[in-house]
Amino acid sequence: MQINQADSVDLLLAATANAATEEILLKCHDALKHLRIGDSEGALEALIGLEDRMRYAQTMLDVLRQWHGAQLQQPQQSRGGNYDS
Repeated sequence: MQINQADSVDLLLAATANAATEEILLKCHDALKHLRIGDSEGALEALIGLEDRMRYAQTMLDVLRQWHGAQLQQPQQSRGGNYDS
């Protein structure tokens, strides 16, 4: 399968945003578990860093959108060489 450099950057940014989103989901599930047993302190502890992870995921998605837009504006020939993966 041929993957060019632009596609590999797209994949890397998407994977990074996805990983951050998975961390957000895990934190929310953990907080919900604590809330279900009436442990509000545990729920708050589970949510520590959530805002930072959300901001990070949003930043990665913004970078991906900007990168993809920039790639669409470039001629096909200047998008980078191909390599096998």
